[in-house]
Amino acid sequence: MGIKVKKHIILFNGQNTLSVFYYKAFFILLLCSVLNLNAQSISGTIYNDNKETVSRAIVTLLNPETDETVDYVLTNDKGFYILNNVKTGSYKLSVNAIGYNKIESDITITGNVKNNYNLKQEKEQKIEEVILTATKPIKIKSDTIEMNAKSFMNGTEKNVEDLLKKLPGVTVESDGKITVGGKEIEKIMVENDDFFEKGYTLLTKNMSVKPIDKVQILQNYSNNKLLKGVENSEKVAINLTLEEGAKRDWFGNADLSSAIFPESYYLEKITLTKFGKNAKYFLLGSTNTIGVDNLGDINHLIRPTMQDEPGFINVDTEAHKFGVENFIYLPFGSEKAKFNNDKLISANAIFNLNKKMKLKIMSLGSFEKSNFSKFSTIDYNLGDKQFTNTEDFYRNSKKTNYFNKLDFEYDISKKMVLKYSGNINYWKNNKNENQTLNSLPWNVDQRTDNHSIDSNVLLTNKINDRLVWLNGIRFLHQKISDNSYSDQFFFDGLFMDYVDIQNFKQASNSKIQFLGVVSQLLYRTENENLWDFSFYNHNTRQNFSNIMGFEKNSIAYFLPDDYKNNFKNNNNDFALSLKQTSSFGKFKINPQLDIHYVSNKFENELTKRKEFFYLIPTLNVSWAVHDKGKINSSLFLSRNSTSIIEMLPNNFSENPRNLVRGINNFDYLKNSGASLKYIYGNWNDRVFINLYGSYTNYQNYLTYNYKINQEYTSSDLLLLKNRNDYLFSTDLNYYLKAIRSNFKILYTIGTSQYKDQVDDSNFRNVFSSYSKIGFQLKSGWKKNINYSIGTNLNISKITTDQQKTRILNQQAFLELLFVLNEKTKIEIKNNYYSFNGYFNKDNSYNFLDFKLNYQYDKNISFSLIGNNLFNTKKFREVAITSYSTYTTEYSLFPRYIMLEVIFSL
Repeated sequence: MGIKVKKHIILFNGQNTLSVFYYKAFFILLLCSVLNLNAQSISGTIYNDNKETVSRAIVTLLNPETDETVDYVLTNDKGFYILNNVKTGSYKLSVNAIGYNKIESDITITGNVKNNYNLKQEKEQKIEEVILTATKPIKIKSDTIEMNAKSFMNGTEKNVEDLLKKLPGVTVESDGKITVGGKEIEKIMVENDDFFEKGYTLLTKNMSVKPIDKVQILQNYSNNKLLKGVENSEKVAINLTLEEGAKRDWFGNADLSSAIFPESYYLEKITLTKFGKNAKYFLLGSTNTIGVDNLGDINHLIRPTMQDEPGFINVDTEAHKFGVENFIYLPFGSEKAKFNNDKLISANAIFNLNKKMKLKIMSLGSFEKSNFSKFSTIDYNLGDKQFTNTEDFYRNSKKTNYFNKLDFEYDISKKMVLKYSGNINYWKNNKNENQTLNSLPWNVDQRTDNHSIDSNVLLTNKINDRLVWLNGIRFLHQKISDNSYSDQFFFDGLFMDYVDIQNFKQASNSKIQFLGVVSQLLYRTENENLWDFSFYNHNTRQNFSNIMGFEKNSIAYFLPDDYKNNFKNNNNDFALSLKQTSSFGKFKINPQLDIHYVSNKFENELTKRKEFFYLIPTLNVSWAVHDKGKINSSLFLSRNSTSIIEMLPNNFSENPRNLVRGINNFDYLKNSGASLKYIYGNWNDRVFINLYGSYTNYQNYLTYNYKINQEYTSSDLLLLKNRNDYLFSTDLNYYLKAIRSNFKILYTIGTSQYKDQVDDSNFRNVFSSYSKIGFQLKSGWKKNINYSIGTNLNISKITTDQQKTRILNQQAFLELLFVLNEKTKIEIKNNYYSFNGYFNKDNSYNFLDFKLNYQYDKNISFSLIGNNLFNTKKFREVAITSYSTYTTEYSLFPRYIMLEVIFSL
């Protein structure tokens, strides 16, 4: 029997819209802002001996008794400064600028004060660093921006991720990915040692913030120490420095949380770390039933990729991952819909064996049990054919994941380094699904196993200060097998001769073996131009097989040959690459030419051989328009190879109601385009603007011929020509001094024009677009209250020859932090979602969470946590495709109240 969807009712009166809660919130924020505006201010202009104004001078207000920083500001281009919201009292005021003697004066505030100052030029000075405040909350030293961690903590931080969210210019996305000024970081190190590379979420989600002293943002970072000063790097990394006591002793946290009601929810986690001079350890164990993902995305560890990294070999393809799709695509992530029982254990160590050798060992095991349910209504609009399906879905899965990694680094000499990195990964995933299609019940059992080995060796030889030679080799082997069983057979319309079939089976295997070698020379000329020459050879062997069938009267039957695959593809790519970077005043030009010779052998029933010879030219130009403005432009021509699924000669079943068939060969998909980017300011300036636009033309691309029936869908891939994609995005940040808050505007729009086909009819023109606009206001008050408030609008449109579809989804959020005293703090988070309409009362949802934290002493804290206080048990969202509209309702965690105790070890 199908499930009838009832209208969702929020248990708290008046909470099905934002009105009451948000009006009160805005009133509170307005009142706080007014109180701030009524405070005193100190302003004036800074001059030098020549009566010229001094820009970017640092004006600091200090407590005269403790010398602690009360506030600070930098003078603008006209030498003007203003410090707002200053309380009545006595202070010390300090003025400092590069090249001038620092001056200090005592000052008493009883009202608004205007003071000008004259700085005397120093006769001789060595500039080591620029310090923004007397107590150094921020330092700028060459390519390093150093932040005093304690200056940005408010006591609510449980892990490194919570701290990074509070740092200016640092963004932590919902999946844990960290960006600085819009650029994803390479790694997070602790005391200059890196445990997890781009799999840093394992560290950021679990390491305590208590021992952290400084957070260093490393700009123009080089992953290879011998390339510093030679390569052109725009990479960003983060290094965490620790307090002196934490460098010698073991430290960590024990986090014990249990729900008061219902009693079945808990979280337990323990971390132990030690960062000594010769040995560093990071140990972790955790278990939880509240949907928390303590592991994060470790794909970067299993299959490391490093774009534009000299000497590193990237693998652009992989074995097919059967049945690992998430199925939970919620705007707030899967945490509120994932009913789980997860366990994780991880042991990691770095040993400095001697001055020349370093060994890093990483090992983890994760054991995940999860289930979730959803109910979907899918309205199909195929011109003359229209129908509606209702699908009830419940999944119970168990996944076991073992991962081991070893890195070894040997400094053969001061100018020659050998690095080895290797990992072994095994995981298995068992799923059981109970589903209902239009009141017809059916079940699916699926088991997937993965084995992979990945090894990489790199030898770096710095021949002299301007010339570096890198040689690398990488070997990868991966095999994934899958077996699935369904107790219903949905493809009756394709097999009229088969009668009374009651089940469906498929066994599949996907395998890849990769061997790559590279040799690369980097040479920086005396006029600072860079020449980059490399050659490489990549050999990729792929195997794929699947066979479909059913059982009847305990006898196994197999479907015809059109419903099984067994093919191999062997691809050898030999390439030469020449890249050069030249600077001409404010201009930098970077042309690149890659020359490829590819031989490919595709083996199915027949052997198909192809040879490709092609060029890939690229041109990048940058222009420093002025001190704060920069334009980057790019012209490119590229080719992308078809994936293993796209090469399928015959049908393969992604799930028991879906068939897909590829193009029965290997090919390259050509595309070309251009991009333009404008940056104004730096991410730590008062004004920061990032504008980006791109156009891509796909000379050939893959699309589908859909054959959609009420019981099943069959999709055949087709190779067509001429698809056009456009993208524009902007990120505007402005610091509002009057209310000490950062205002951010985000806007993105992307469009795509292509063709597809339905039921072998004429090709349809499809135009799809996606746009998002967001606003955010976040305070930086040094008071007992802080806030973050914002909203996002997402608009999706799809237009075909038969129909036009448009949906508008809205999100709004409000976060408040109240500091009641030094030991007690309250966090309140409210999220509002509206689907298929702006403030759509029939499909809108409110989520309210809170956390009351009490710091008993320096080692023990207690928290009372409330989750989903409005007890929203269902969540319904709307999505569209070129032929259907999906309305999906998820079951969510009920309201719970939890007591948390954290012990610092």
